[in-house]
Amino acid sequence: MHDNQPSVLATLQNDRPTYWGKMRLKATVTRRDQKTVVMQREAANYAVAPNSHFNFAVTNQKALDPGDYTLNLAVTGPHGHWQFRRNFSILVGEAESINKEVGLKRRFVMPWWGWALIGLALLVVVAACWWVLHRPSKSLLRERREA
Repeated sequence: MHDNQPSVLATLQNDRPTYWGKMRLKATVTRRDQKTVVMQREAANYAVAPNSHFNFAVTNQKALDPGDYTLNLAVTGPHGHWQFRRNFSILVGEAESINKEVGLKRRFVMPWWGWALIGLALLVVVAACWWVLHRPSKSLLRERREA
């Protein structure tokens, strides 16, 4: 969490005794093995002191969903270009805790077995209705027995 918003933090470290300035950062977060971007952030004119580190936050306005993600981070500056890629996971408990802390609710997603139960229930109702409407009446059964 960063600035009371759900976020992914990337810690960048300058391990050289050199000041890095005029840096441009571009970060995207996607579901692992997918291309759809779920979070992104771009920033320019960043500076990092010698032998130091800082957290670069990629924030989100929506509630965090648990799952497996990939962070892609590109850093460009006068001293070079770096590309970082890191896979990470957000556990159910972590997502619930952070979402509760910032006052956001996840959208409900029906699991596959929920849809299967609904389909089975509908099938039972349709079969019962068909049976009630198409069963022979008692008087017709009596006539058949007497004949």
